[in-house]
Amino acid sequence: MSDSTDDPSAIERSVLDLIRAIQAGTLPPRTLTVAERLACSEHLMYEGFGTSEIAAFLKVDVRTARRYRSVIADRNAVRYDPRLTGVIAGRLMAETEAAVYRVRKITRAADTPASVKVDAEYKALLMLGDMTRLLLAMGLLPVAVPSASSAEIVTALREEIERVDLIRRELVPDHVGVADTFERAKESLRTLEAEVAVDAARAAVVHATEIQPSNPEERL
Repeated sequence: MSDSTDDPSAIERSVLDLIRAIQAGTLPPRTLTVAERLACSEHLMYEGFGTSEIAAFLKVDVRTARRYRSVIADRNAVRYDPRLTGVIAGRLMAETEAAVYRVRKITRAADTPASVKVDAEYKALLMLGDMTRLLLAMGLLPVAVPSASSAEIVTALREEIERVDLIRRELVPDHVGVADTFERAKESLRTLEAEVAVDAARAAVVHATEIQPSNPEERL
């Protein structure tokens, strides 16, 4: 039997049951409702099936399968929602924290090579940095204004690099690849320090300009 509606709530049987029944030959695909065909199409898409494969599976022509994909894409389109940014940011932070935990968990294993322990700490630091940059890009963190806080951030990064580098020197002092990684990190930090210094100088000029009298005669 067929149904003109494509409402997902119209499906009374699970998608997996439908697909298994079709594969077993106990359910002719042409008896599915439109909603059921769309649900099966979406599941098969996520399983890596192409349009032609979905058409063959559901016993429909390719144009119909393409139309199903279009309906699914429209249904899953992201609409503006002021809450969406916060939801995505929350998921990003949770996933990053979980990833950092899993990476650092590796370092607790007794048989983990020293080079892996050092690399795990460095990768955890990179993940936290990437998360911070993404949150900045999403507008959820204030853009850094040249101030003491910028210098404090640079200092904290320097201390963290030195801390992990000390571990590296103790555990794998002759590992060239790991040493090169830390040299690149230090070079990036020096670049960041220069950027902070330039921003601070620029802010000082702006501040000095703002407190100067606007009338040249008042400067005398």
